[in-house]
Order: sequence, then C-alpha cells, then structure tokens
Amino acid sequence: MPSVQQTRALPWRRLLLLLGLQLLGTHAWIPSELIRDKNLDDMARYFPATMEYALHTFNVHSRDTFAYKLLRILSKWQEEANPDLVFSMELELSRTTCKKFEEDIDNCDFQNPPGNHTISCFFTIRTEPWKTVFTLLNSTCVMGKN
Repeated sequence: MPSVQQTRALPWRRLLLLLGLQLLGTHAWIPSELIRDKNLDDMARYFPATMEYALHTFNVHSRDTFAYKLLRILSKWQEEANPDLVFSMELELSRTTCKKFEEDIDNCDFQNPPGNHTISCFFTIRTEPWKTVFTLLNSTCVMGKN
C-alpha cells in the first residue's frame, strides 16, 4: 500500500509530465530582428548569383543579336511570404557592343550612348543556391528609348 507521501507526489508527477509534453510541442519564438538579419544575410549571399541567372536568361531569350548587361539595380528584395528562397528585382539593362553568345560579356562596353538601348525588367526567381537551381517565376520587360 502506498504511503501518504507517495500518494501526494503522484499528482505532481503527472503535472510535470503534462507540462513537459506541452513544452515539447511549442514553437520557438524568433525575434523579428533575427529574421531581418537572416534575410539580409540571404540577400548578400545569394542575390548576386540569382541576378546573374536573370541576366543570362534575358540574353538567351532575347531576339536581339547583341548582349545586354546590367546598367543598374533599380530595386531588389526577398519575398517574405514564401517558404522558399525567392528574390524579386527591378533591373535596368543596356545593350553592349558584344554579341549575346560571346564568352566575356562582362568586359564588353555599352553601345553609345547607353541610354538609347535600355530595358527595364522585373524578375522574380526562386533559388536553391546550395544545389545551383534557379527557377524563373516572372519576367516582365519594358523597352526604354531606342
């Protein structure tokens, strides 16, 4: 037969067991500053390669025989509501003096004057940089002056 002390201890043990299970089922709270820092870290690490993919994709699908390269980044951000790593960007591209399938487009000069052959593009790209996988989700371009 259990003693009086053992009988009193049983309800406390049950309560501790229930609280322990409750704690196992809770989610960790992450301060918004850490989420913002992670997004900035992702942007610094993975955005350059994602932007290069956007430029490459644009040149491959362009009907122009000349290559385009980045004139300037108009805006860039990481999509917040998506569980994947997704970047959106607005880029201003300009036509170069090189043909689009030449090897070293980065060292090509812009056609003069560069403002006459500019294109503004909006891209949204999902990336898995650890696998070097990129997926173009959206691409919209508007010609500048010709």
